[in-house]
This record gives sequence, C-alpha cells and structure tokens, in this order.
Amino acid sequence: METQAQGEEFAVGCTLSIKTTLGEEFQGQLGRLQEGVKSGAGPKRNIRLLKANYIKEFSFLGQGEDPLDVNKCFLDLNTLQAREESAIRQAEADAERIGVGVTAEAQSLFDALSKTLPVRWDKTTIVVMNEVRVSSPYLPESVTGGTPAANERVRKVLEFEKKRLQSRNLGQCILSKFNSLVLKTLGRIECKMLCSSKHIGFETSRRSWEPVLILETKKREDWSFMNCVDRVIWGAMSKSLDDLQRWGLTPGSSIWMLDLACDISRVVIIGISVNNRSVKALVLQSVKKRSRGRRDHGRRWAAAPPPKQEELVPHPVKDQLLGVSYCITSPPPWPEAILLGFQHFLVMLGTTVLIPPIWFPKWRRKSKALTETIEEEKALMIQTLQFVAGLNTLAQTLFGTRLPAVIGGSYTFVPTTLSIVLAGRYSGILDPEEKFRRTMRGIQGAMIVASTLQIIIGFSGLWRNITRFLSPLSTVPLVALTGFGLYELGFPLLTKCVEIGLPQLIILVIFSQYLPHVMKGGRNVFDRFAVLFSVVIVWIYAHLLTVGGAYRNVAQTTQVSCRTDRAGIISAAPWIRVPYPFQWGAPTFNAGESFAMMATSFVALVESTGAFIAVSRYASATPLPHSVLSRGVGWQKLHLTQDHLFLSETLNLSLNSENAGLLGLTRVGSRRVIQISAGFMIFFSILGKFGAVFASIPAPIVAALYCLLFAYVGAGGLGFLQFCNLNSFRTKFILAFSIFMGLSIPQYFNEYLSVKGYGPVHTNARWFNDMINVPFSSEPFVAAVLALVLDVTLPPKDNTTRKDRGMHWWDKFRSYKTDTRSEEFYSLPLNLNKFFPSV
Repeated sequence: METQAQGEEFAVGCTLSIKTTLGEEFQGQLGRLQEGVKSGAGPKRNIRLLKANYIKEFSFLGQGEDPLDVNKCFLDLNTLQAREESAIRQAEADAERIGVGVTAEAQSLFDALSKTLPVRWDKTTIVVMNEVRVSSPYLPESVTGGTPAANERVRKVLEFEKKRLQSRNLGQCILSKFNSLVLKTLGRIECKMLCSSKHIGFETSRRSWEPVLILETKKREDWSFMNCVDRVIWGAMSKSLDDLQRWGLTPGSSIWMLDLACDISRVVIIGISVNNRSVKALVLQSVKKRSRGRRDHGRRWAAAPPPKQEELVPHPVKDQLLGVSYCITSPPPWPEAILLGFQHFLVMLGTTVLIPPIWFPKWRRKSKALTETIEEEKALMIQTLQFVAGLNTLAQTLFGTRLPAVIGGSYTFVPTTLSIVLAGRYSGILDPEEKFRRTMRGIQGAMIVASTLQIIIGFSGLWRNITRFLSPLSTVPLVALTGFGLYELGFPLLTKCVEIGLPQLIILVIFSQYLPHVMKGGRNVFDRFAVLFSVVIVWIYAHLLTVGGAYRNVAQTTQVSCRTDRAGIISAAPWIRVPYPFQWGAPTFNAGESFAMMATSFVALVESTGAFIAVSRYASATPLPHSVLSRGVGWQKLHLTQDHLFLSETLNLSLNSENAGLLGLTRVGSRRVIQISAGFMIFFSILGKFGAVFASIPAPIVAALYCLLFAYVGAGGLGFLQFCNLNSFRTKFILAFSIFMGLSIPQYFNEYLSVKGYGPVHTNARWFNDMINVPFSSEPFVAAVLALVLDVTLPPKDNTTRKDRGMHWWDKFRSYKTDTRSEEFYSLPLNLNKFFPSV
C-alpha cells in the first residue's frame, strides 16, 4: 500500500505526451480531482477526462506540481451555476416541445409547424397561435377552434407538411433498399473514384478492402444514414476547384467516409481530376483495412470509431419571422388591439408634428395677428395631415399591400417643399397671408403631378418589373438604411432637451427589454405597451417641469424643444372641424416644381419599398410578391391624388418607418391593430383640441422613440443576410461598398447644405437643384441603387453566384401564385382578386 501511494504521488503533476487509439496526440499534466475546491477567481485550465483503454502509448516529459491542488485551484461557481441554469431552461423548453403519448408522425408534424407558426402541446392536441387546435389524426379536417382565416392557414400548412413528410419517408425507404441491393451485388470492393455527378463510382481490386459508398446530394439531410460519422464532406462534386479547396480537400487530405455496412473508414485523397477548373473525380485510398469478425494474417483489426462530436450548424433560414405573437390575420383581443392601435397613433404623431414647423417659420412675421394666423394654419395642417393619413392607412390595409403599414408624412419632401416656399415667383406678394395661400396651392399642384406619376408606375406593373431584380443581397442595404439612415432624427434631436429625451430612452429600454423578464407575470404587458407607459411617464414629468418654471429664463430654442405648451397648437386648434375640398383654393401648376416633386416622389417610393419589406418581415408574412408591392404603390398614390384634389393636403405621404419598427418592438403584426390606429387618426383630426393635446408631446420624447424604432427597421434589413452567402467575397464587396457609400454620399450633401445653405448642385433653377440634391441626400436610395446595379451587373453570373445572392430562397415568392401563403396574407377582400388578379 505504501508503494502504491508513493507511485500515485509521483504520477500526480507529471507532464505526459499521449497518443490515443484514434490517432490523436496531445500533451497534458496529470492531476487528481479532490473535494474541497474553493470558489473564486484564478488561472483558467482546461480539464480533460480520458479513459485508460483509449491510450495507445505515452511518454514522460517532466515532473511538476499538482495542477488541481485544493489550496491553489479555484472554480468559478457562479459561471458554472449560470451555465447549469441556462442548460436547465433550454432542456425545459425542449421538453415542452415533445408530445406525450403521440405518434412519431404527430411529433414530426409538430416540429414542421413550429418552423413557421407558434405552437404548443395540449395533451395530444397541437395548439397553433393559441387559438387553432389540431387533434388526432392530424388531418386538415381536424383543424378547429380559430377564426376562418386562421383555420384555413393552418390547414394549408398542415397539408403541405404532410405531403413533404410522406415524400421524405418514401425517399428514405428507397435509399435503404438501394443500399441493401448494392451490398448483395458488389461484395467487398474498394471505392477508388467518385465519378461525375449523379453517379456512384466503384472500381474492383484484387485485394480485399472495405467498400465505401459516396453519394452526391444537395442537402445535408439526405445523408440520413450517416448518423455515426464524425466528419462527412457532402456535395463534394463541386463545380469549381476553389470550393473544394475552401473545404480543405486537397491531395493528402484525410476524411472519414461511411461504408455500405454502416461502418466507418478513413480515406486519403491521393488525386483530384480537374478539367478547366471543374472537378471531375476524387481518387481515394483507404488508410486502414478492417475485418468484421474475421482474422487477417493472424491479427484482428479492431480500430475504434472516432468520438462523436456535437455538430455545429448555423441557424436555420426562416422565410417568416418566428416569435411574433399575432401575425397579419390573427388579431389580438379587442381591448388589447385598441391600446396597441392608440400606441401606433402616438408614434405616428411624431412625424406629423415635427414636419410643419420646419418650413412654417418662412411665413412668420413680426405682427402678432399674422403670427396667430400662421399658428391657426399650422394647427389646420396638422389636422388635415392626420385625417389624410388615416384614410390612406385604411386604404392600404384594405386594398393595397394589405400589410399592417401606417401611412404618414415623409421627411423626404421637406427640401423640395422649402424650395417651392422660397420660389421667386412668390417674392412679389407683399401680403403674408396671401403669399401663404398661394404657396400652399403651388405645393398642392406639384404633388398632384408627382402622385400621378407613381400611380402609372404602380398600376402599369413597371415597379413590379423593376423589383424583380431585387435579391436578398440587394435588399439588405435598402431596408437597413431605411432605418439606420434616419440616425440624425434620433440622438441629435434627443439632445436638444437631454433632461427629457434621455430618461425617455432609458425608461423605454427598461420597460421593453428588462421588465418582461424580471416580472414574468407582465410579460405581454410591458413589452407590448412600453411606448405607451414610457411616453406617459416622461410626458407628465416634462409638464411638471414646464408648469414649475424650469424653462422660464432659458433660451428660446430650449423652450421650443422642452416645453409641453411651446407651440400654441392647443389654443389655435378648433374644437371640431372636418377638412373640406379646396380649403386653400384651387391648385396651381409649375413645370419645374412638378419635375422636382416627381424626382422626390421617386426617392420616397424607393424608401417606402424598403419599409414595406420590413413591415412584411415583422408581421411574420412571407416576402412580398412583386405584383402586390406594385399594387400597394399604386393604391398609395391613387388615394393621395384624391386627397390633394378634395382635401388640398400639402405634404406628401409615404410609409412610416417608425411604425414598422413598432411592429418589431411589440411583436404584434395584426392588420386590425393598424386599422384601429387609422380610426384614431381620423377621430382626433376632427376633434382638433384633443388631437392638439397629443401633438404637444415634446420633440425629444419622439426622438427617443426613434432611437429604438428606427433601429428595429434597420435590424429587419440585416435579417435578410441569412439568405446570402457571407463567405463570398462578391457578397462582401456589394454589402460593404453599397452601405458605406449609402452613408458617405448623403453625409457630404447634407454637410454641404448645412455649411453653405445650398446643395453641391447650385444653379438659378431651384427645381433642377432639387432633382439632383434630394436623391443623393437619401441614404436608402443611394445604397439601394448601388446594391441593385452591382448585384445585377457584377460577374460571374452562374448558379453558384445566384445562390450566394439568395435568389434560390426567393424564387417561390417572385410570383403571387407560387406560394399558397400569399393568398392568406395578400389577397384582396370581398373576392376582388377575381377582378384584379395578382401575377
């Protein structure tokens, strides 16, 4: 016993070089696990447990101290406990997805449905979207409990998944029978060459080798019989030698292959046959001979299989965003839907209130009476803008794209509108009120012409044909900069009253991201109504500062940004007023101003396209069919033209990006919520005093909302990277160049304007200046045009490049009829698809 103890003490701490039966070599120091290890911080060590029968040979390198000495060894128990809790939570979540007492087919259907829809088990019943129930035998006729639209959607998905599972089972059965047939006919032969695609190559030999079966497949799932392989190279017959070398397959590479008897052999590539850089064959040679239950030359070969390692695979691609509580066709309960609709109304008010003050000061004069008149006109314009936005939002959700998209004012039209306000043809009018009305009529006429152009682009199918060139690769810069490109409306505007804006941003993040996890009972309250809670809290705080005199002796700019009674909108707004036709007179037309407004309108069209795509993503809908997108553009501008004619609305509208971000924040993409929001817009535009109260929210509060909501829109664009090959240098160049130039070029134009008061293109014709300066001042427009041109024109143009662009994922969404889900999300109401079919 004493000798044994001494040998053990001698072994502890020694450094060994070990070679395992698997051919692996490594060095390490021998330690002894003991109780009483302390908790705390210390040097990190990697501990490996190795079975003695796995050691083939070892050599002694030196003697040292015990690396696991209880007096010197520490364990980070907090980290270990956190990992344990995370593993338990993951195991509990995985366990909830396993049905008890259900068949394998039912579990497969559950797993398939969970890829696109939120599902859970209720005993042996599958509950989809918390309302639709699918009971045994899980047929389309077994779907009950939900709305007709939700039931029909689940039936279609269920029918599609059952067909897919049946075809997969049939393919596995055929493969199993094929393997058995090959075993019986080929015997023990050596596979020495992988022939051209769609073939299995074998070459007989006089010597006895283990047979190896190598199949060329397109997907990893097709190797279902290779469940015990340590490393499998699939699709090895690549079209280019570069792909093969990127996988590390060169002469001398050692890879594991599976033989026909479901055993593992290791082979070495000894040659690659190449013809014009196209791989024709791999010449393989077996490393080890193995005998199954027989002796060879008096020795028994018993090579151990390689240890099975956890397979590292990327996150699966999803054409619909998961985790959305309510998609387009599944409305929340009425009380919750009304509150969510009011929340969208509050977010939409930001743009409505911030745009008119940008160019109204151009008419302001020293006369107090004229100033009061201008304030009344400003309140009237805000009312009209809300009324028109409500009508257009309803039209878009009913007859346009049918997405939960809010239509509101657009900052893109501000420079062109300012040019019309400052036009020389109005400088001779001395009466400020008359000049105001003349200018409004001129803006109205220019926007009517611009809207007519977009109606033609939308309903003629021209925009559909243009957007067919979009791929997931070129969509990323467009959608990302639709959100990120509005960064100047975020924190820079927030800092104009940092004591209000910064608390709003902090409270919004806490309510939306932290409280739902801390207070589990209110999970669906804080994250869905974070905007409502935070705005009310900070708005009351700002009002207390205002009435308490905190801004009584500060600069005028600070008062304008911080005070809740700053604008005089409440006193100027009427109690009840319905906008009526030609309230500022008949529109006037000018060719130059019309051309400038058409160019600006086209820029807004590109930005709206990016916002539409973001909305479809956050509403858990499939990618927009091009015909539906074109239809939405046409309906949007058709109603705007009617608004210009009958309501004399003077600011053009486009899709609100901030409301698209709110869909992501609340995880509610219901169409009904946005229609309720449109009702609030119309209601408060008629009751002017009540609408003016909400319009008195300070701008820094709105800017704090923008910091989060615009970020969500940009993140929606980055989500399309999942469809692209980010290991392609072509992909990296297009993304990097288009996004960088999409930020850099507008920055130059905007800085030039802020320093010199006019853009880089400066002539006597303001309309011509706007036709050049406005497009190049828009981040999403510049990025989208560059990405689209580079993506379409940059070589090479082969199938590999097409996959790198992500087009193979979007093929089924290029047409309205190629995916059954399009009918559910984008079909017109009242069976109007028969009269206005989408292609």
